[in-house]
Amino acid sequence: QQQQQHHQHHQGTMSFTKPPSGPTPINIRCPICHGEGRQGPTNICAVCYSGIYNDTRKVLDVEKRLQTTDKLIDTEALKLLSDAIRLLNNPCPYNFSCNPSQFHYELKPGDKCTRCRSLYIIGNLPSFTMDLLQRAQQRWVAQREKKGKGSMGSHSSFSSSK
Repeated sequence: QQQQQHHQHHQGTMSFTKPPSGPTPINIRCPICHGEGRQGPTNICAVCYSGIYNDTRKVLDVEKRLQTTDKLIDTEALKLLSDAIRLLNNPCPYNFSCNPSQFHYELKPGDKCTRCRSLYIIGNLPSFTMDLLQRAQQRWVAQREKKGKGSMGSHSSFSSSK
C-alpha cells in the first residue's frame, strides 16, 4: 500500500513535453524533388541521387560509348546518357514530357516519373551528372574486372521499342 501511495504521489508530478504537431521543417531542399536535401554542393536528396545513379549504371551495361568518356566532351556524354535513359525499360508513360511536379517528393513512389527525374537532373545539374557518370564508370569497370567479365552482359535494361 505504501508503494501504491508513493506511485500515485509521483504520477502527478511527472511532466512530458509534447512534440510539435505537423510535419518536421525541412532545412535543406532538394533542387529536384523539393524533399529534404543533403548537405553538399547540389543539396540533392538520397532518393534523387540513387535514381540517377541507378539509371546511369543500367545504361553503362549496354552503351559502350559511355563506358569511358575520355574521348567525349561533356555535352556528348550527357546527350548519350539522356538518349540511352529514354530507351530503358519502364519509360515515361507521357513521352518524356513530365515537369518537376511529376516527381515531387510528396507523390507515392509508384506515381513518380523516375525517368523524367533523371533527365531533369542531367539537364539541370550537368557538372554533377558528369561527376556521377565518372564515378559510376570507375565502379562499373572495377566490378567487371573483379568478375573477370569482358563481355557487355545482357541488354535486358533496355526496352525493345522506342
